[in-house]
Amino acid sequence: AEDKALRDRWMKEALSQWSTHPDILNLAGKFAAQRGNYDQAKSYWSAALAQMTPARRATVDANATPFLFEGTDAGKANFAALGGA
Repeated sequence: AEDKALRDRWMKEALSQWSTHPDILNLAGKFAAQRGNYDQAKSYWSAALAQMTPARRATVDANATPFLFEGTDAGKANFAALGGA
């Protein structure tokens, strides 16, 4: 429980300082998905995609998941719903 509280405090601080950084937004989405808050995760992931350069966005693939949504089936489904491969 203490680890989750520390993680949440760190994430809140990171979002306050780097609210448009795709890596921070990706982590926020992963943490939200781990809590079962898939709508919030989708919002963070959508924002992360919007902040990526077109070249980097093109490398994000729902099957290989090199960046976003790794390890979560819900994340892969949301990526597809966002218009991903």
